[in-house]
Amino acid sequence: MSRALRSVAVGLLIACAQAGVPGSSGVGRFVSAGPIAGDSELRVRWRYGFRFSVDPSSVSEVKLSCGAIDGSAFVVEGADIHVDASRTAYWEGPERLLTEDSVPWLFDPETTSEICQAVVSRAELPDAVERMGVTFTSAVKSGMLIDLRLATEFDRK
Repeated sequence: MSRALRSVAVGLLIACAQAGVPGSSGVGRFVSAGPIAGDSELRVRWRYGFRFSVDPSSVSEVKLSCGAIDGSAFVVEGADIHVDASRTAYWEGPERLLTEDSVPWLFDPETTSEICQAVVSRAELPDAVERMGVTFTSAVKSGMLIDLRLATEFDRK
């Protein structure tokens, strides 16, 4: 998929993500969470952006989830925790078909609100948990579906 269309999808996600949930552990914070187009036709995957406030090399594992949203839960282990110069990592979960059966919440006309969480593991320290609330209104979901379908069509050309 083109970088431009992925950027549009990520922009929508950032716009719909709410402020962090109180009780931060101080290891970092979410910068984004939500669906993006997959690498193949009519597929979608969950993507998180996370900025570390601790040394990322000290992190052995990050367990990610976003409430009951199917496909949002996965684990990133040490060697796969890559960060940019600003200590921000972007992780993508497994691909799912972009269908009502596979991602029902995205097709549901009601607002979907969940709490995303990252459980950050470091050697000889207790696990730290960071949380962020996300809300996807009917209008945001409709826009996402259009963008996801357009991204697939654009990539076929």
